[in-house]
Amino acid sequence: MSDDLFGVVVDGRKLLFKYGESYNRFTDEYYHYVKSNTPVCFIENDLLKLMYKNGIDYFRVPKNKTLVGHDIAFVFKRSEENKITMFEFIEVQKY
Repeated sequence: MSDDLFGVVVDGRKLLFKYGESYNRFTDEYYHYVKSNTPVCFIENDLLKLMYKNGIDYFRVPKNKTLVGHDIAFVFKRSEENKITMFEFIEVQKY
């Protein structure tokens, strides 16, 4: 299990994340995850898919609107060029 800090630029803003890896013994899969206490807004086609522990919700969010006051963890996939291609939120909770 590793933890690394890294930054990405989204809409001209630099955001800092904590990156790590976890293992799901039920599905026998490894997942990369990112946690951030920074207000974050990753939107594709104005749709955020938020997966709570007790279910799944979908939110339509206006462009340039950020989620404030949340600790966000999400699974992401990388392309062969090592670029992040998809975000899947796995937990959103207020801190």
